[in-house]
Amino acid sequence: MRWGVVADSSAGAPLAAAPVAVLGQHLAALVIDPLDPVRLLARRQASAGHRRSRAARRLEPRACAEPPAPSAQALGERLKDE
Repeated sequence: MRWGVVADSSAGAPLAAAPVAVLGQHLAALVIDPLDPVRLLARRQASAGHRRSRAARRLEPRACAEPPAPSAQALGERLKDE
């Protein structure tokens, strides 16, 4: 501590690798491709905290294992209950 200021060190980790920065990168990429399944999952999991939500569990295998959905309506159809 010097002059009443406590230095908060990143310990050499790049700022772009911080969790909030990674989330920001995913959100920015959603502006370009709003149906990107990887970005949608990252956003959903960030809002759910550490627990995986039911929606994220449903989205992951259906959205990521298949070709990208051409529209939001098509993605909704894909996520409907079997």
